[in-house]
Amino acid sequence: MINIARILLILQFASCLKGSKSGANCYIELANCQGVDMDDTDRKLLSLLHGNARLPVASLAAILKVSRATVQKRLDRLIEDGTIAGFTIETSTGAEPGRVRAIMMIEIEGERSEPVLKALRRFPEVTAVHTTNGRWDLVVELKTDGLDTFDKALRRIREMKGIASSETSLLLSTHKG
Repeated sequence: MINIARILLILQFASCLKGSKSGANCYIELANCQGVDMDDTDRKLLSLLHGNARLPVASLAAILKVSRATVQKRLDRLIEDGTIAGFTIETSTGAEPGRVRAIMMIEIEGERSEPVLKALRRFPEVTAVHTTNGRWDLVVELKTDGLDTFDKALRRIREMKGIASSETSLLLSTHKG
């Protein structure tokens, strides 16, 4: 099942980032308007983790001027309610030489959304699939080891039953605000 609220959050977050704001500031702005039951301490905690997800609980507690138990309880709650969906790392684009990254916009024929989404999830080259509004039904993030594997993945996706049309853009560099 597609979570419309999550899709809107992704689109709003992308729009905020386009405005040259930092990811942490965008997240806080969006959390405020999403009806998420968070107080200032939760928002500060998320902002700190967004900047460095490896900060120890003791350090977070010292920065926030609360106990370690308070930080741990808040983290547990934010994970449990889905506010924190995971902890990850970011690599610089130079850290993975030869990797090809791209965004593919897809228009789906008729009522074929579910089969197309299901099929896309099985592609190892697909790192994320976003539903959206407007001209395109899906925005797909792709990552491959080289142009040859990228070409093969692109061809396999375009030949899928249910794909009406697509447009793909290679990501040449990434800039953060």
